[in-house]
Amino acid sequence: MNEITYLPIVLQELVQALENHLDQLTPNRKRTLPVKIKKQNQNTIITWNIYSEPQKEITGIFSDLQKIISQILEQPLDGELIYFEIKKGQIIDAGINAFSIKQGFSWDLYLYQPETFVYVRLLHETNLDSCIDAWISIDIDLIENSAWFLD
Repeated sequence: MNEITYLPIVLQELVQALENHLDQLTPNRKRTLPVKIKKQNQNTIITWNIYSEPQKEITGIFSDLQKIISQILEQPLDGELIYFEIKKGQIIDAGINAFSIKQGFSWDLYLYQPETFVYVRLLHETNLDSCIDAWISIDIDLIENSAWFLD
């Protein structure tokens, strides 16, 4: 996965660990492969959507992914980490309640060298009209040379 070599080391480790784990965990399951990575100027997004049958497996997969992300992001590094647990929520798209969040976690990471802001989000989502249609999304936003560091 050569397209991740420009990322800070901690993100390279995270993307590789997630890909390796998802390959082992969901070899015959539908998920976005390869991981979607888009870079524009000084911003990068990295995203996965994971679907599982039967739906009850989602909870176990979600828990495993949360542990992997925490282990990598909570290792000592030159920066600050803010961690959130989400009990429930909504995703509102263009003013319309589109999806429900059953559970989630979020990590805000301020890397001092390079001056980079990283936002990692792990969500267990469902359609509003059906609790059967559920999936896991992992989204990473990387902002290089963030204005946060201008002081």
